[in-house]
Amino acid sequence: MRNFGGSLLFLVIMLLVNFYVFQGLKTVGTSWSGRTKLMIYGLYWLGSAFSLAFFAAMPFIKVEQWQKPIRTYLFATAIGFVMA
Repeated sequence: MRNFGGSLLFLVIMLLVNFYVFQGLKTVGTSWSGRTKLMIYGLYWLGSAFSLAFFAAMPFIKVEQWQKPIRTYLFATAIGFVMA
């Protein structure tokens, strides 16, 4: 993801997948209380926002210059939010 055009396509696909998964989460949570729904939905979108922000910033922040363990951990965490 060296240029923003490729990153934009990736981000749009990630956002669509996030909305699709969120619809499933809403279906599963129909019997939850209002407070529980708010907490679960908030945590879900917080993780998704972190992933989207990280991938959107990657072309601009020169991730290649970071130490490899930090770069690997952040990338794995962001991918983990998407894949989980």
